[in-house]
Amino acid sequence: MLSRPTSYDWTMLAGASFLLFGLFMPIVRLPGGTVSYLWGGEGLVLLLLVVLITGLVLSGFRYAAAYVGIAAAILMCATLLRMVGIVLQTQVEYAQIGSIAAGFARNTDLGWGWLPLMGGAALIIWGGFTAPVRLTQTDAATDYLDASKIGVKEPALEGNQRTHPPAPQASKAFGRRQRGA
Repeated sequence: MLSRPTSYDWTMLAGASFLLFGLFMPIVRLPGGTVSYLWGGEGLVLLLLVVLITGLVLSGFRYAAAYVGIAAAILMCATLLRMVGIVLQTQVEYAQIGSIAAGFARNTDLGWGWLPLMGGAALIIWGGFTAPVRLTQTDAATDYLDASKIGVKEPALEGNQRTHPPAPQASKAFGRRQRGA
């Protein structure tokens, strides 16, 4: 579990909640009602991906969650293209039959449930790939604060100038109870 979630983690969790919300919203509008994403078998796959993304984010694996978000976006794009084809084919077929069927065809359209679905996937992908890489305490202390690695030299001291004592170094037993003699 994350000890303290960052704004990137909250962004990715918000994207996962948008995906979960979008699963229950209408993706196809018919004259007799609407169809949600969970109506088909792909909805259950997307639900499992949402659970996986949430678990990965809470475990601190942002990049892995972003890749799962890409898989979810690909799944949703494939479904969206298939739904667009079905809606267009329905509109063309019913328009040729007659006036009542043409009215049915005009009322068959895509629903607004695609907005939270695609927006949630975009938030997950953005949050995962824009998050900074977490460094260990040792890496941050030695690599990025060590002036000798970036070519900065210590200035020559003149006269009575005082220097600061060196920063204490962490021992191998840092955080463990020392056994005294």
